[in-house]
Amino acid sequence: MRLSRQIALVGLTGFAALLVSDQPVLADNPVIYICADGRDFSAEFDEDRVTLLFGGELIDLPQVPSGSGAKYEDDVFIFWDSGDEAVYGVKGQFETTCTPLDD
Repeated sequence: MRLSRQIALVGLTGFAALLVSDQPVLADNPVIYICADGRDFSAEFDEDRVTLLFGGELIDLPQVPSGSGAKYEDDVFIFWDSGDEAVYGVKGQFETTCTPLDD
């Protein structure tokens, strides 16, 4: 996972302006998920962690033991990836089924 700033040069009447966005971004090649409840987010997998970009917020989750698939969670969030389906949720509030967007 890398936090980076997006920088762009924009020409304004002959002058260059520097625009910097503090929005978090995922590096490399994230997987985009679309959920049954209309939510969407991106995920970047790294050995024993996953980083989710959800609603402009980066959520870094460690992998935990699982009977099947790859399960990641902390005290608040859960993400469980198993084949062509995943579950995302906030513990005690909601869970939704999600599928990866085809390339």
